[in-house]
Amino acid sequence: MSVFRCVAVSAIAVLLAATAQLALTSAAQAQSGDDENQVVAVVNGAEIRVSDVLEMIGRLPQNVQMQAYSNMPAMIERTIDLELILEASEQAGLREDPEVEQQVEVIARDVMRQTYLERLAADAVTETELQQAYDTYLEENPPEELRARHILVESETEAEEIIGQLDGGADFAELAREKSTGPTGENGGDLGYFQRGQMVAPFADAAFGLESGAYTPEPVQTQFGWHVILVEDKRTNEPPSMEDLEPQLRQQLEQEAIQAHLAELRSGAEIEVVEPEAPAGPGDTPPAE
Repeated sequence: MSVFRCVAVSAIAVLLAATAQLALTSAAQAQSGDDENQVVAVVNGAEIRVSDVLEMIGRLPQNVQMQAYSNMPAMIERTIDLELILEASEQAGLREDPEVEQQVEVIARDVMRQTYLERLAADAVTETELQQAYDTYLEENPPEELRARHILVESETEAEEIIGQLDGGADFAELAREKSTGPTGENGGDLGYFQRGQMVAPFADAAFGLESGAYTPEPVQTQFGWHVILVEDKRTNEPPSMEDLEPQLRQQLEQEAIQAHLAELRSGAEIEVVEPEAPAGPGDTPPAE
């Protein structure tokens, strides 16, 4: 790409961003009761309406959109520049230019893919499925939480000795600072509050089976080593509402539906993956003819 073309493309990008600012300002006006067909400029007889700039704004990042609430006159001037550039490109015959047609085809394919997936996702999630997903979430994430300490050691024998010391009245936090190999040892083994799903299953099962103030009578083994666990407190939090979780659950169900549909498309397609030839390295010598 030539230097001139790079500069031209950059200039157009700046103009597009400026137009997006105008669009957001116009959107605010439309929301306050103004007609979206309101004309904001006329260029060689071509009317630029609020609806035109609203269409542009949806293509840009929100951090750019949010800059649009100031300097309306300058934004209108940038929109005029864009219209003039479009007219000039039409006069130069770029609508039928092969390079332009190729890029338009690329954009059209992307829009088709995106629209297909959006419609698939919108049709895939029902209210019943959302409710089932919410119920499953509550089952897998019960609102009960524990505050616990633990002492992590390398062998079952060490853990049994620690339990013996606790039975004799030793202080749990002091033993954790002295003997635990885990990162919480220096804090007396304090793990803070956690839910069942945040811990590996053997640890969670043992901890949630204890009453507040009790420690495990036998060592607990996980992939990290051997644990002695003390439960200091139990509490029940209010679970998140269906309304709060709906965006997260809907996104999860949509992704599952898309993946299932892609698997179905693959199963019905003839696909052959061809390994590309490795490119020659800088030191490779071409074969002699």
